[in-house]
Amino acid sequence: MMTTYRFQELQLDGPALSASECPVRRRFSRLVHRTACPYARNARIIYAPPWEPQLSVEENTARAVPFLDLFVAHSATLCLDLFVMEVRNDPAVGDIGAMAQVLYRILGTLSQADPARVEQLTEGITTKEWDFVYRGERLFVPVFAPFYSANHPRYSHVPGSAYLVFQGDGSFKRRRISSRNPNRKQLTADIARLFLNGGFTYEVTLVTHPFKAARYLKPLRLSDEPIYWWE
Repeated sequence: MMTTYRFQELQLDGPALSASECPVRRRFSRLVHRTACPYARNARIIYAPPWEPQLSVEENTARAVPFLDLFVAHSATLCLDLFVMEVRNDPAVGDIGAMAQVLYRILGTLSQADPARVEQLTEGITTKEWDFVYRGERLFVPVFAPFYSANHPRYSHVPGSAYLVFQGDGSFKRRRISSRNPNRKQLTADIARLFLNGGFTYEVTLVTHPFKAARYLKPLRLSDEPIYWWE
């Protein structure tokens, strides 16, 4: 029998954790309150269970699957924005090359768990049309980590913790930050200005690289070559 838990201001049927039971939420709130992103503080979020360092990447990802299922199932009706998966107290959070492998393994494991998937994870990954898709939901998955400098827009603000932040296509559309928004260029410029005013370095290529997969894990210096984490 499913139990209903209070999750932020939402009532959800399923394995969602309440705020008091969710250490991931407490830690991630540091990023939420320090980022210059104008949408972060009002985001509706579901969190994966805490990362267990003694388990493999695949085992930790399997524990997150029911929570991602919950997010996808309710994202439209409850206007959910983000599903957050924390990687904590793992050597990969201190090394961008290792994190590239973890990202690939996590998305690969989720892909294998997706009953709706009809093609390989990397099929068409360097095209403009590619997105990570889970149960039919198109998801953008930027990585935030402590190996970035404190003025990098992908800095996690939490020592020992990196975050995979899954944002659904519906969230982008509701907040009118979709590429289909006719004012997208001005919106991008406005957001860039907010980051610069907040003391962060910012390059428009952060959000406009020709293919989305290259935006998931940004290089340590924004002017560096893209990281092909799927190779």
